[in-house]
Amino acid sequence: MSPRTRTLILIAIATAFVIPSLALAGPFGGRAPRPHGHDGAFGPDGGHGLRVIDRMAVLLDLSEEQEANLQAIREATHAQVDPLMEQLRASRDAWRADHEPGSFDEEAFRAHIESQSALHAEIAVITARAFTQAWQVLTPEQQAQLESWRSKMQERHERRGGRPGGPPID
Repeated sequence: MSPRTRTLILIAIATAFVIPSLALAGPFGGRAPRPHGHDGAFGPDGGHGLRVIDRMAVLLDLSEEQEANLQAIREATHAQVDPLMEQLRASRDAWRADHEPGSFDEEAFRAHIESQSALHAEIAVITARAFTQAWQVLTPEQQAQLESWRSKMQERHERRGGRPGGPPID
């Protein structure tokens, strides 16, 4: 085999491994983007504080009735949160469109942040209510199991120096 052929084969093999690796790594070699939005802490549904409810179905042995109840809670919560999320996005986009980078109006920015904060607070109340409703769907054994999971998640969070992350789902 000629040196040129060997070089071409090595380049082909390297390319076959490097390009897929870069695609999986995400932009600039960083972490691949998540399949959900970053509008809140709990997403795959866009970040409406509902990931814990989604995880309940995976972590706990739920009955069909419990799963149906959780789905109804999620849908009702989405109906309340989605319009608020849209208001947050529209307000943020309007702020960016009206204010050039490099200029700063502290009073206007404080007013903008206060309006955003009020929407975030309302979303937090709605999602806390949804979690409480979901909690009531669980049996005492399932509640204890979920509490155990939450304490493990808190310990892991502390071990990571405050970075988020719960126990892996088996």
